[in-house]
Amino acid sequence: MLTKTQKKEQITSAAENLKTSSSLIFADFTGVGVEEIRKLKNDLRQAGANFSIVKKRLLNIALKRQGIDLDALQFTGPVGTVFAPDDLTAVAAKVYKFGQAAKTFQVLGAYDLKINSFLSRDEFMVIAKLPSREVLLAQIMGGITGPLRAFMSIVKQLAEKPAAAEAVAGKGGVAASAESGEKNQAAAIEKPAQAPAEDKPMASAPVGETGDETKNSDKVEEK
Repeated sequence: MLTKTQKKEQITSAAENLKTSSSLIFADFTGVGVEEIRKLKNDLRQAGANFSIVKKRLLNIALKRQGIDLDALQFTGPVGTVFAPDDLTAVAAKVYKFGQAAKTFQVLGAYDLKINSFLSRDEFMVIAKLPSREVLLAQIMGGITGPLRAFMSIVKQLAEKPAAAEAVAGKGGVAASAESGEKNQAAAIEKPAQAPAEDKPMASAPVGETGDETKNSDKVEEK
């Protein structure tokens, strides 16, 4: 049985936790050992959250002081509350995994203080099984940058192709020019140079023949 002072301390502590919280998780911890509860608290502390056991009637008083319209008496059995400074995705997976290990630890529901909305156990389970915010952000960034990297790779390949083609064409032109030069040089070596034409002397009649023709001519005239 709690004393009046202890009750006031629980109400005050719960109210302070509510001021710095963005989400709440309610769970039945019946049958869970002290060491297991300590482990849960340590895991939650790493995420900036804490697990506190406050009697439902006292928790209701703290909720009303903060203007939160939620009745903790709707839950049966002893209730422990997770006070989380961030949204549910930051701690839901931790609580869910703990519940998987500690079979008697049962999540009863959750409350989003940002939108003043209660979430059932099933709705909490859907959130708890989602990847963490960091993983989701990494997946989103990967989905955005992946196609961009592929596009840049294609652009780079297209930019490199003309340069490669020019290099190949340049090498081909040089090779063709060298080959043509070699062929011309070989042809010049194989083809002999033509000798200059020699001047041929004009043909003249034999001396004897010319004298005979003159004599014959004189004989004809004498007759």
